[in-house]
Amino acid sequence: MSMFPPSLSDASDSVSPTLRDVPLTPTMNRVMDDCPKFRVLVVGKSGVGKSSLINAAFKCTLANVSEHQRGISSIEDEITSESNQRFVLHDSQGYEPGEVENFRILEEFIKWRTQETDVSKKLHAIWLCISTPFAGGRVFETGDEKIFDIDRGNVPIIVVFTRFDELVARVEGSLMKGDRAMNGTKLTKKAKEDADIIYKDVCTKKLKARLRGRVPPHLRVSNQVGYEDTLTNLIQITMDQMRFGPHASHTLRSKSTFLDVFRRASSKSSVTPFAQEPEEGLNATEVMFATAQGVDLQSKIDASIDVGRQKYWRGLASSANFFGKTLKACLDALHTDIVIVWNFSGDVGEYLGSDPFKIRFYKVIEDLIDRNAASPNAELGMSNIAARVGDVVELAADIGHPEALIVAPIVVGVIVAKWLYDVYKATPGTLRSLMAYIVDLAIVMQRLFELARPSDSEPLSRITVDKVLDDFDASNEKREIHDLLRLFAETTNLFQAMDKDRVFEKVVSLIKDYARAP
Repeated sequence: MSMFPPSLSDASDSVSPTLRDVPLTPTMNRVMDDCPKFRVLVVGKSGVGKSSLINAAFKCTLANVSEHQRGISSIEDEITSESNQRFVLHDSQGYEPGEVENFRILEEFIKWRTQETDVSKKLHAIWLCISTPFAGGRVFETGDEKIFDIDRGNVPIIVVFTRFDELVARVEGSLMKGDRAMNGTKLTKKAKEDADIIYKDVCTKKLKARLRGRVPPHLRVSNQVGYEDTLTNLIQITMDQMRFGPHASHTLRSKSTFLDVFRRASSKSSVTPFAQEPEEGLNATEVMFATAQGVDLQSKIDASIDVGRQKYWRGLASSANFFGKTLKACLDALHTDIVIVWNFSGDVGEYLGSDPFKIRFYKVIEDLIDRNAASPNAELGMSNIAARVGDVVELAADIGHPEALIVAPIVVGVIVAKWLYDVYKATPGTLRSLMAYIVDLAIVMQRLFELARPSDSEPLSRITVDKVLDDFDASNEKREIHDLLRLFAETTNLFQAMDKDRVFEKVVSLIKDYARAP
């Protein structure tokens, strides 16, 4: 029995087919209209590792950004990657002592791009790259500190000490000479600890002295295997500086809970929201940075939650967002918003957004579908579908055709196909199914991301995607999640369900509880 009065749960039955056929607009479409790419400037001399840093942080393949001949390359050139189309890079060649013209070009570019009112053209972050010095080495080149005096508005500069692994290797060599019995894991651990002491003594202290007491956000990084956490730190510190400005901590932020993310988003007031819904405060630049980067799991999840909170995740129990739409149209919007944020590239990215993958995913929530909530306006009735299966076999190749959903050997059956083309109705079955779709898809995306994240990982394939999905579908975790959602939908009354925050917080808490710790 529905928890909603008939006037609410059945109101969609009288909606015209024309309205049902109009697709919902995913929130990420609006994000990409506002900020289609994250724009970052890397500053540093040739040879400091700018290319490898960008490739590792954004999981892409770029030509060496400093392999342009002097006088031909320009800081205004937009460097992009086919393997990650969510960011654009600008490269400054750095400047030697006395190169006044190079610094003038850098200064004018920063002033121009940081004062740009169009978010899509605005510079969003600056990474000043310096090769990690050894004991006694120079931290800054002559004039490097002048970049901090440039008027850049609220665009953050992060000092990135690259090639930290080389300092570790050097320390490791010294340790081996002093203690030949030390080797393996113990040696590596000790070398990293000693290298960190040198880094703090050489880099942090000299940075503070050179900048007359000012300590900009800074960290050491490496793109080598075993140093993935340093890249995660870079993403998190950059995000914090974008979000909180100079008041952000210069060290790695503490792990926030997923409900903290919700509460933080609820209290935002200084971001640039969409003009259509200014009260929501979704920051397109932050979302696009989280989308573009390829190493920080927490930022991906945070961005997914922020995007969902903007609209669709907070209207699952009412018809405010879904009135008159088929359930397939509702799921399509939810699916697109989640998959785009995780930003898988190539064939895998195409597959994750395709109907064949969606069809496989519908089976994951099949156990929650309300099989008794038949709609008089369902486009294909149960008997009608069954009678027409034979006529549709030839259309199986056209997976976008509605009736292709029911053709063997495709995994969904007649009941699921019929449910997908029912019009949205506010019922416990609808609520638990939509909630499960969000939670399940978020968890599957996370597990794929974990496989792709290590610097030495093999490229994902469709076979890998299907295996991850099948493993989750057969897991105890999925069964527990679905049991909890059944209980939530059955015990939540009308007024509780209409509270957008209550449903939203339940979705977020399940993602938190069943996500693997970053």
